[in-house]
Amino acid sequence: KKIDFIKDAKIRAGFGVTGNNRVDDFAYLPALKTDLTLAYPFENNSTNNTVVPSSLGNADLKWETTAQTNLGMDLNLFDDKVNITADVYRKVTFDLLLNALLPPSSGFTSSYKNIGKVENKGLELSFTTKNIDKDDFTWSSSFNIAFNRNKVLALNDGQESQLSLINWDNQWRGLPAYMAKVGQPLGLIYGLIWDGNYQYSDFDRSGAGVYTLKPTVTSNTSVYSTRIQPGHIKYRDLNGDRVITDDDKTIFYPSIDTKKPLV
Repeated sequence: KKIDFIKDAKIRAGFGVTGNNRVDDFAYLPALKTDLTLAYPFENNSTNNTVVPSSLGNADLKWETTAQTNLGMDLNLFDDKVNITADVYRKVTFDLLLNALLPPSSGFTSSYKNIGKVENKGLELSFTTKNIDKDDFTWSSSFNIAFNRNKVLALNDGQESQLSLINWDNQWRGLPAYMAKVGQPLGLIYGLIWDGNYQYSDFDRSGAGVYTLKPTVTSNTSVYSTRIQPGHIKYRDLNGDRVITDDDKTIFYPSIDTKKPLV
């Protein structure tokens, strides 16, 4: 049946599969390296530099795969005065190329494997209107908005979460700052919660002017390499033992984990 105010209507559907192989070159091969700090003695009086394994390799390594489904609709209304475009999509990437943790018995901490699965889904809307269309004056308006949600669907076999190290700052290079957790969004920030700074009232001051943290105040000695002093950062003690440790780290927003306080 003809609808007068609809000039044109179109429904679109699409499905496609793409791949990605962007990891280190020759990651599927075991690698060796020379190490000047290691040597092997011969005849008890001479040493020779050694070659040692540096990576395990994985002969079964393959491209990671992304499958995407799109549904869309285009509407031209009121004789081209209003145009609406809507798209909904779902993208699932599986066989991710990630450094998977290995058991210590392997002699390596990690190796590239095709593991894990990630989902992205969303909605995109755009509106265009011709408000005035005359020979000497034209006025049109455009509006668009997009929503996207992602979620980790799987990690390594039996793994519920995985920490990632910071790689952009040498001072904190070994500090896990991000977490991937099954059932939650990507890019969760993981760490200690800033809880202000130590005040003079948190310390006992000796006659020699030495500040000693009161026993009733949470200690950050496991974080600081120097003695805690007034003005130093204070972290929130989540488990109530008055000592800041890894047990006080938590996931920051966005998160659906309600077992720990979120910021």
